[in-house]
Amino acid sequence: MSWSLPSFIPQVDVSELFQGVFQGITVIELVRGAVLLFLGFIVAKIISTLVGRATRLQASQHQTMLISKVIYYVIIIIFLLLSLDQIVDVTTLMGATGILALAIGFGCRTTTSNIIGGMFLIGEQPFVIGDFLLVNGIIGEVIALDLLSIKLRTEDNVSLRVPNDYLLKFTFQNLSRFPIRRLDITIKAGFYDEIDKLKEVLLKLADDAKLCLQYPLPKLFFQEFTESNVQLQFTCWVKNADYDDLQTYMIEQIQKSLKVHEIKIPYQARVIHKVDE
Repeated sequence: MSWSLPSFIPQVDVSELFQGVFQGITVIELVRGAVLLFLGFIVAKIISTLVGRATRLQASQHQTMLISKVIYYVIIIIFLLLSLDQIVDVTTLMGATGILALAIGFGCRTTTSNIIGGMFLIGEQPFVIGDFLLVNGIIGEVIALDLLSIKLRTEDNVSLRVPNDYLLKFTFQNLSRFPIRRLDITIKAGFYDEIDKLKEVLLKLADDAKLCLQYPLPKLFFQEFTESNVQLQFTCWVKNADYDDLQTYMIEQIQKSLKVHEIKIPYQARVIHKVDE
């Protein structure tokens, strides 16, 4: 598959652009440029680290991280230009690479979109480092926010990279935005079962659970009638840090309590009646 520049960009021989730019370069100039570039990496690392420490108290963690990286790359670019200036005429080189930079820019539209998306995420702050996000059915903890993407650590300790542009285009959930969270448990009851007795058992379990918050109050909701049962939703509130522990505890206790009180969970069944001819 061949790739070509848009029609409005003039077709230029690349070899002609750089003809004469790299002629007459000495070893001393190459060494001088390499040393200057090496110093640039050191200076960029030191300054970006100091700026990160200075802004840590005034900005959020992911803002501090992004500011440090922007400063780091800006300093690297400055030292790169200074390094090239020791070797070639930067003005001539910039003019020669102008058309190439324009062509590359058309191929980096996704990268540009991700950078802009990162700026919007920094300004809006829908999440911070340490929050848990639900993205496309996957739950992960935000561990880094870069210029192009965010990094998540999933519940099974796998690193997940999500482009910034994706977060702007599609819906995601911040599961730890607020200090407490609602735990929902779906339960099915038979048409002729005692719903009041089931409700009493569930509320008693929530009242005995130490991790379950007393306010907002635990509740039992009717959701819908299905073909073979009544679908209910039991809800209680819990601190974010205790969500998984309470979910495991409540499911175990509900199973045991229903067995003790002889409350059966109906399963879907189909009854076929045979009619004699």
